[in-house]
Amino acid sequence: MNETNWDPPTKDSLTATESPLLRTKFLRPHTATALLARPRLTQQLNRQPDGGLTLLSAPAGFGKTTLVVNWLRQQNHPAAWLTLDEQDNDPILFWRYLTAALQQADGRLGSRAGAVLALTGRVSLETAVILLLNDIATHLPDGQPFYLVLDDFHWVHSAAVHQSLNLLLQRQPPQLRLLLLTRADPPLPLARLRVEGRLLELRAADLRLTEAEVAAYLNQVLALEISGDILTLLTERVEGWVAGLQLVGLSLQQQDVVDADRLAQTFAGAQRHIFAYLMEEILERQSEEVRQFLQQTAVLDLFSAPLGAAVTGQRGVRQLLNRLIAENLFVTPLDDQDQWYRYHPLFAEMLRATVDEETRRACHRRAARWYAGQRLMPPAIRHALAAEDYDLMADLLAQSYKLILGQGLLVSLQKWLSALPTAYQTPLLRVAAAWTRVYESGEAELQQTLAAIRNQLDGQDTALEGEMLAIQAVYGSLYGQPEQSLAWAEEALRLLPPDDCLSRAAAYQALGNAYAYLGQLDAAVAAYAEARHQFEGLGNPFMSQLPLYRTAAVQIMQGRLHQALQTYELVRQSAQAAGYEPSILTGEIFGHLSDLYWEWNDLEQAADYARQEVELASAGHTLLALVDGYLRLAAVQAAQGERAAAEESLGLAAETAARLQSASISAQVEMARARYALAWGHLAAAVEWAEGYARCRQTPDCPLTPLAAQTADLLLARVWMARGRTEAALNLLQDLIRAAEAAGRIRLTVEAYILQALAYDRQQETAQSQKAILHALALAKPEGLVRVFVENGRPLAALLAQVRHLYPNYVPHLLNGMRAGVMTGSAADEACPDPLTEREQDILALLAQGQSNQQIASALYISVGTVKGHINHIFSKLNAQNRTQALLRAHELGLIEF
Repeated sequence: MNETNWDPPTKDSLTATESPLLRTKFLRPHTATALLARPRLTQQLNRQPDGGLTLLSAPAGFGKTTLVVNWLRQQNHPAAWLTLDEQDNDPILFWRYLTAALQQADGRLGSRAGAVLALTGRVSLETAVILLLNDIATHLPDGQPFYLVLDDFHWVHSAAVHQSLNLLLQRQPPQLRLLLLTRADPPLPLARLRVEGRLLELRAADLRLTEAEVAAYLNQVLALEISGDILTLLTERVEGWVAGLQLVGLSLQQQDVVDADRLAQTFAGAQRHIFAYLMEEILERQSEEVRQFLQQTAVLDLFSAPLGAAVTGQRGVRQLLNRLIAENLFVTPLDDQDQWYRYHPLFAEMLRATVDEETRRACHRRAARWYAGQRLMPPAIRHALAAEDYDLMADLLAQSYKLILGQGLLVSLQKWLSALPTAYQTPLLRVAAAWTRVYESGEAELQQTLAAIRNQLDGQDTALEGEMLAIQAVYGSLYGQPEQSLAWAEEALRLLPPDDCLSRAAAYQALGNAYAYLGQLDAAVAAYAEARHQFEGLGNPFMSQLPLYRTAAVQIMQGRLHQALQTYELVRQSAQAAGYEPSILTGEIFGHLSDLYWEWNDLEQAADYARQEVELASAGHTLLALVDGYLRLAAVQAAQGERAAAEESLGLAAETAARLQSASISAQVEMARARYALAWGHLAAAVEWAEGYARCRQTPDCPLTPLAAQTADLLLARVWMARGRTEAALNLLQDLIRAAEAAGRIRLTVEAYILQALAYDRQQETAQSQKAILHALALAKPEGLVRVFVENGRPLAALLAQVRHLYPNYVPHLLNGMRAGVMTGSAADEACPDPLTEREQDILALLAQGQSNQQIASALYISVGTVKGHINHIFSKLNAQNRTQALLRAHELGLIEF
């Protein structure tokens, strides 16, 4: 056939929405309706433990797959099937297939996990597994088994896959029952599962055919009449081997007379010789056309009629396949429409042994070209590699590496690129390799790689230079180099062509990150919007959500809380419109939602989201998200009065930051620890931090980004106020207010105005103090900020009470939050009392009117003794000794007006 007549897919035809997943891997292999019943084995399968593993481990040909397929037909419970192969050693691809298999069985399972796995970059397998387990535990009813079958698991030798599957076994819900069909025991904790009573094992000794089963197969299934010595001989020589018996049966069907002597000669020698003899006998009985078709298609793991025709050059392939199936020649349909097929593994193994090397490579080459014509690039590349056609493989990789990156198949792409000989490592493919390493390389290694590529290019390819700058920008935006990242991203966008959506999306995402670090928040939002636009142009609905998350994070910094909530709603709606649930990357969405509810003073909800962020980030080993999660959790714990827990969370944040080896992240953790030291009365520790920060804040060596430095300035002002340096604090706050307002950081501006009001109050400058608190209220009220007021305690409550009449609904809401909460600000030692009950508030109002105990009792229809009990409670909560002190204290807290 003419192999040069091939039109490669155009650039426009390759989109990230083209899924490389083959649906046939989710289908149970087809088996004949007339199957040998094996009740002794199906009864064992019926005894699978809840939340356990069933391991069928035996050499090829012992009927593992046939047994399980037949058994599942008898079940009334849902089941998912996945047939594995060599490509599934890519851990992302393995879990994408597993997740999709579950979704085939139950559409409620795996949407969130699939979303995570579809994201390009550092995808957390553990995060996906946890989300998958949560779906199973949530959506599948207790007591109803759900079966997940992983067939041909012996193909999987990836340590990453084994480790992630071990996580599933550790946390496996009781509803899920996992079945592994394999030729060799996997490196999983089988001993532990045995001890726990969660392992059911069927091995070769269990699967071997008994003489009764041999007789049933030959005489009932194949309608032969075999008995006596011949049956005994067959049983002995087959040694319970199912595939061997099938081969014998096929041979016997083609003989007019079954002769015991001839049969004995057939079985002379080892089992492998029996197998080879019988296979050769079957092949020799076929026509040259059939024999050539069998041999050439056997080099493929699976094939369709069009693919078979492309590989063999034969016509009438579908009719030929129907004939082979009718003759029981080990051809297995993989779907109900008879679109895809595979051979019995042993049959395929023998056939491949009869194919010469030149023919084998030619068949793989034709398969590669066929798959490429179908725009299925991963299988096309695999076949080009098997053909050792490196020209074709390099061409396919050059065309499709961005598609593969967009699908998150970084491990596969790394493997294919590294398999190319050095002579084929063009600058373009070396850039493709750099994309796969951006999350793993150190800065020096990455810069060295890119410098070598630039030397090879000698400035001749501006588009490729733009791509390399985008890689540098992504790296810089992740690891605390915002200024450099900004410059690289802007230059990248100038050089990149308009149709390079992936590189441009990455550059805009890096721009957004850099602008956010630099405190230029409106610019960050605009950059994220453009990144989302580029991702949508790429056709990747998952990746287009990530810029929205980052946008919401910036909106929270700006104090635009309701807008941030609307952004999350937009994520949800857009994801559902595309048929997915919102993706969750390393718990990021939970961290942002924790921030939202923290500002609204919903501590329980904020704590729940913070814990979810910590759990997902910890499982996924995403250290930056884990630091953020611990800091958020510490804030909530401190606010709830759980000081020991907060200190533990701060310690964990510091340990995790140290593992990141990032001076910027560690400096932010130390700033948080200083904030709580001040709140808990450890002034010396807070002062030590403040003095160190004051020395470096204006120097190039300051490790904090401009965004974090503004927060640090706010804390520095707090420490100075605590030390009595009120004037210095006011000067710093004035500069900070101007900078924060210019940056659009509403929340930080509100807090700065609050501190300014407290500072002026200390200097008894009442007008200035009220002016500052009114500024704070005007900015905070539209978004309903609460926590920023609550954290500042009793002195602020008194100031708020003075302007209560100007905000008759909002200020009482803030004061109520103060009464109900635990302070974490520098005024924690002057915290508001426990909140008064409704009855106590009624009695307090009557006390303010000057009524006696008897008058109060008459007005409320209660006894005088009950009134006295309530008054004692009021005195205790207000830390007062008499009525006068209680009324003054209540007035300070805004509980009453004189």
